[in-house]
Amino acid sequence: YGVTRFKEDQFLNNGTRVNDKLEQLELGINFNRPLENKKNINIRAQYGYRGDRIGGSDYNYSLMTGYSHPTESGRGRWQYFLMFSNNGPLGSNIPIPGVMYFYRTSTMNLLLGLPVLSFQWTPENTLFSLSLSTFGPFYNLEVNYGLVDQVQYFIFSRWKQENFFLSERRFEEDRLNLYEKVSGVGMRSALMKSSVGLELRAGYSSDRKLYLGDGLFNNDRGSLDLSDTLFLKLMLTKAFR
Repeated sequence: YGVTRFKEDQFLNNGTRVNDKLEQLELGINFNRPLENKKNINIRAQYGYRGDRIGGSDYNYSLMTGYSHPTESGRGRWQYFLMFSNNGPLGSNIPIPGVMYFYRTSTMNLLLGLPVLSFQWTPENTLFSLSLSTFGPFYNLEVNYGLVDQVQYFIFSRWKQENFFLSERRFEEDRLNLYEKVSGVGMRSALMKSSVGLELRAGYSSDRKLYLGDGLFNNDRGSLDLSDTLFLKLMLTKAFR
């Protein structure tokens, strides 16, 4: 469960009202099945709510299916996938195919693909690590210290966009988008060595913007520039095995 709060109701430049609270509540499942010759299939599904009125008629769902196999050299893997969501960051109700190439060494994980890229570097004999990932025009950069299954501290920088259902929107396909650039510090930990995780982030958010439209950066149905702000975010996760 997560909530984004404003000091008061916000009004886009066309008069559309946005409640002072945007909520999200989601549940996800993951299915992974190894096949012969080190091939693999994977299915991930997510269902929940992102919007200004939990309990309304709008629900958020997404599905991703993937198939991977090793390269002939055995040093990498190819993965082919198909994503579909009614509230996706690159567009809603549009099947998005993709292909990725994985390469791993003792200190590096590299993923090259469309529309994603990911790089993780963990030097030997140290608790430091660095990770960078992109998805379309957005990115996430972290420098970490510690072990993720114990306690890990990190600094981060992100360009991100979150999509929400607006209960009083005029067009069914419209989504309310919150775009912002954030940076700060954080801590994540496994609670009492269990499958419950705690993550705390604090930092500064800039270049914030609300806009209503259909598709990436489509703001022809109302927008609003928001002031920069400090933020504090607490997140709990639970893994079911």
